[in-house]
Amino acid sequence: MARKSAGNEKERTSAPLSRKAFHLEWKNSSQKIAYMAFEQHDVLFLVGPAGSAKTHLAVAFACSEVLTKKKKKIILSRPIVEAGEKLGFLPGTFEEKINPYLMPIFDCLDTIVGRDTMERNKVNQCLEIVPIAYMRGRAEPLNNLISTLSGVRKMGDLNVGDYVFGSNGQPTKITGVYPQGVKKICKVTFSDKSSVNCCEDHLWSTRTLSEKRHNKDFSVKETKEIFKCVKNKWGHKNHEIPIVSSPVSFDSKEVPINPYLLGVLLGDGCFSTNASVTITNVSEDLLSEVRQTLPENMTLSPNKEISYRLSYNINNGLGNPVKKGLRQLNLFGLKSSCKFVPEIYKFNKTDIRLETLRGLMDTDGWVSNGSKKSRIQYYSTSKDLALDVVFLIQSLGGVAHFKKRAFLENDNHYYKNKLIKHIHSLYVVEVVMPPNINPFKCKTKANLYLKQARAKRLISKIEYISQQECQCISVDSDDKLYLTESFIVTHNTFHDSVVILDEAQNSTEEQLKLAMTRLGLNSKMVITGDPTQSDLKGDVALPRVVASMKTVAGIGIVEFNESHIVRHPLVADILAAWPSK
Repeated sequence: MARKSAGNEKERTSAPLSRKAFHLEWKNSSQKIAYMAFEQHDVLFLVGPAGSAKTHLAVAFACSEVLTKKKKKIILSRPIVEAGEKLGFLPGTFEEKINPYLMPIFDCLDTIVGRDTMERNKVNQCLEIVPIAYMRGRAEPLNNLISTLSGVRKMGDLNVGDYVFGSNGQPTKITGVYPQGVKKICKVTFSDKSSVNCCEDHLWSTRTLSEKRHNKDFSVKETKEIFKCVKNKWGHKNHEIPIVSSPVSFDSKEVPINPYLLGVLLGDGCFSTNASVTITNVSEDLLSEVRQTLPENMTLSPNKEISYRLSYNINNGLGNPVKKGLRQLNLFGLKSSCKFVPEIYKFNKTDIRLETLRGLMDTDGWVSNGSKKSRIQYYSTSKDLALDVVFLIQSLGGVAHFKKRAFLENDNHYYKNKLIKHIHSLYVVEVVMPPNINPFKCKTKANLYLKQARAKRLISKIEYISQQECQCISVDSDDKLYLTESFIVTHNTFHDSVVILDEAQNSTEEQLKLAMTRLGLNSKMVITGDPTQSDLKGDVALPRVVASMKTVAGIGIVEFNESHIVRHPLVADILAAWPSK
């Protein structure tokens, strides 16, 4: 912590804040002290009277960081307070409603980098406007299902100290649980048929088709704002969200059956009776892979013309280890339409999940050939198994969804003069894998697999569904993000950013806490305010918060006084002569 109290002397120096970015002269010693404090601390309070250039300095700091490529974004935030005036309805878009409150900041930008300059264009591309009241934006209903190290749990059952997953797929500890009360809930559905329920004020990091066309990065938007333009004027899905950057890293667990072998058994295995466990497949490629995964003293023996029996070659009283494993997993005796992937394989390390998926895809998967990009599908008569395949793919960083193909009488066909009757509906899973992960192991299919279209999620629909009790959580990941249902990534407002919270004297204590605890990886925050000019009625929280931060390492405080005012010379005299309350 550094507490700086600027002296009364006025000085002028020609040293710019950043010669590479723009030219700005220090008007007095307090501005020089403020710049040095900004360099040394991640959070900086600039406190003092109107006209002491607090906002101007904050914007200059932010522009310097962005134009010298130290930071990627500038987050502008300000309390929306009417100061007693009745503004009534404000027409226009979200930005048009908020911009009047931010005019002082935009004026500073005009002064520092100009209106129509290359530097201003670069800064504009990095700007995001997030009013402080919108920063909470992560409230989810208590019934939402969140993946944790111990499996799927309800949002309402999560506690401080539990582990969920960050946007990089790594476990991250919950550091806070914050009840939000009853809120209006929206169901947000994505192009891969996944969906998540959230409050209507929830913030998403999205990129529109227009932003993508102009090479712009993802930006933060409110659910209510996205609702108005889910599709563009041509009817195309308009908003894309990020995908989890790496496979989710569950803890490693011992499994009773080799994961690839289990995948093959779930696809082409028969273990519905007390008879032998068999695999119905004639691919020598697949059978060769299976032989390498069999337990000791087990072999594949021809059973019928298209099936092979998993034979245990010794009689040691322990029994067939594959049968034993299937019983342990509650799979033995199940027919094809009732199969599923056991939890211990779904919530396991990446290699276990990938090998299980490869066994499933080598048996009942399909890959196209003869085009520049592959199309992949998986087929099953078991709805649970289809859903589990979707889970495995999403947990590895891909996207997938399934559709039901209802049974029809004319689906029956003949194989070698024998009528094959279909009595179950079919579930078809459309698969898009992340880069560098081949979902097939057998060479026959693996060699057909080409690079797919990029895995992505587009928002396809937003609908209001109910009012529900909600809460939000804070996590210990560097960017403060976590994965919600279907491994959907939340936004990253404060990552690699300079956050400016202007006019902080109009913020409540809870709002200041909310803003400061949203600070993310490689970010800085500047909080400006004049405690004597609050528009709030009653207690002003800023002085109390500043005082409590004096002993916190990494937080700087610079105090200005009337001698540092750089507006018209009369401003200081006006403030000095103003009648006290």
